[in-house]
Amino acid sequence: MKPESKLQIGLAALLLLLACWVVVYRIDAVPMNVWDESRQANNAWEMLQSGNWLYTTYNGQPDFWNTKPHLLVVFQALGMKLLGPGLLALRLPSAIAGCLTLFVWFVFLFKRHGFETAGFFVLILITCGGFNTYHVPRTGDYDALLILFVSLVTIRLFQIAEGSQSRSHWIQAGIFLALAALTKSVAVLLWVPAWLFILFKKVKFRKNI
Repeated sequence: MKPESKLQIGLAALLLLLACWVVVYRIDAVPMNVWDESRQANNAWEMLQSGNWLYTTYNGQPDFWNTKPHLLVVFQALGMKLLGPGLLALRLPSAIAGCLTLFVWFVFLFKRHGFETAGFFVLILITCGGFNTYHVPRTGDYDALLILFVSLVTIRLFQIAEGSQSRSHWIQAGIFLALAALTKSVAVLLWVPAWLFILFKKVKFRKNI
């Protein structure tokens, strides 16, 4: 391995560690929000107490107020089982999803465009209010997990559009798409036009070469 490659890998590891530290730093310091977060906390606690992992409940009854799929709630219930009930267990799944999103995009961009592009992307994302604030990885909400699965689908479709004949890429894209739907239902459909555009433009470009 070349010395400059070792240096870039070291800098990449340091950058990602610092970015993840920004995401997880004192995520349990702010009180629980009354909106969705408190409802998910109750759902997760009841799921853990009842052992019913099939659907969410509120006061022991099926929860028809929050009709989103309950993949996130399952992760939060598992967090409470490991760490005990509290804000850290409630918010940790979203924080982990945020860190994984930074990692997968960094690796993807690093392989395609080099360290500088990948590094700038991470710096921009970690300082963006639309990503590293409340309602995303720093609270127990659905969006961080959704962003992770949408990112994984997008990366796989880019690889497929560029000529990857790997059957596993199609399977993985389908799995990530299903997980995104299990996170926030029809919200995943917002990205379908962009995904179709990626496939169409790339395939058309390859045919014109």
